[in-house]
Amino acid sequence: MKAVIRIILVIAVILAVYIYIKTMSWHKLDREFDAFYEQGKYTEAGVIAKRQLQCAEEILFLSHFYIPPSLNNLARVCHMQGRYAEAISYYKRALKMAEAALGQYNLKLVIILENMSKLYRETGDKQEAQKLLERAEKIRSIRQ
Repeated sequence: MKAVIRIILVIAVILAVYIYIKTMSWHKLDREFDAFYEQGKYTEAGVIAKRQLQCAEEILFLSHFYIPPSLNNLARVCHMQGRYAEAISYYKRALKMAEAALGQYNLKLVIILENMSKLYRETGDKQEAQKLLERAEKIRSIRQ
């Protein structure tokens, strides 16, 4: 029985270390993405965002917290490159996953909603843009 407990503990420690390494890698990629994006290097930022999404998908038990921001980053790059349909698709996926993981009124949704709103406004859908902004404001008022 002691041997089984030791094996379980070893597996638990290995799993915890794996998750820690993956989350640290994701955060490193997030910082790299931000640097490229802020410099206007959208091609490089897009490459990093894809790697970040892949990393997020590999984070056991916590991927639902890391995938939405990764999708949001991909959407931001597509948006800046004029690939609007692709950007909307990523934003919608990010929003759906974030709502499922965090609930309808989590402040982390505000970032996605505001980014989507900007895209809709730029593409001429002011009504949808306004609707998204109002939802973001509602979340802010509830959560702050």
